[in-house]
Amino acid sequence: MTLTDTPPPMLLAGTGLLAASLAMLFPGPWQMVLLLAGAALCAPVLAMALRPASAEAPALRDTRTGLYASAVMTAAAPAMLRMAERHTTGSCLALLLLDQPRASMAEVAWTITAGLRATDMVCRHGDEGFLILMPDCDLGGAFERLDELRARIATLDGTRRLSASVGLAPVLAGAPDLHEATRSATAAARTAIAGGRNRVVTAPMVDRLRVMQGALPEVTS
Repeated sequence: MTLTDTPPPMLLAGTGLLAASLAMLFPGPWQMVLLLAGAALCAPVLAMALRPASAEAPALRDTRTGLYASAVMTAAAPAMLRMAERHTTGSCLALLLLDQPRASMAEVAWTITAGLRATDMVCRHGDEGFLILMPDCDLGGAFERLDELRARIATLDGTRRLSASVGLAPVLAGAPDLHEATRSATAAARTAIAGGRNRVVTAPMVDRLRVMQGALPEVTS
């Protein structure tokens, strides 16, 4: 099956439920992996089931990359976050924006997917962006993994002209959805772009920068 193939929704849901059932039978290190994988597989069905009856069917896959659309992550996130809350590590959300508008999106998508854990979820976001949900992953671990991805993307074309600016935000404990984390990750990504691009910036970094700027004396002419 290729990246652009879309399995039937009921097949995805059945596989997801099977993964969740196996997680209950095999407690231990693999339980969280199976639970989160089950939630991700059921996400397309949830996205279709939760849309209003009068709404047009949303595109579950991005045609340029084969990745799920952001609506799928929106549907899957609550269940994935609840499962991750069984641990104390926390979860993170990242927005990766390509600095070059005409980059090979499919190749970048493969690079991102290959560099993530089985429990992570990546979706397309906007024209040149990718949303990455990293459950059961603290800010430091997420930063290291995303910085590795940024470095890999920079070498895809062999001339280091391709780059990505990444905003990273923690998902607050008990958050019902990704709205606040998306807002924080977007602000961090914009700060990465303003700071020269090709870097990872976290939401706490942005908060500290704002405090520092507010503490500086006003310069008058």
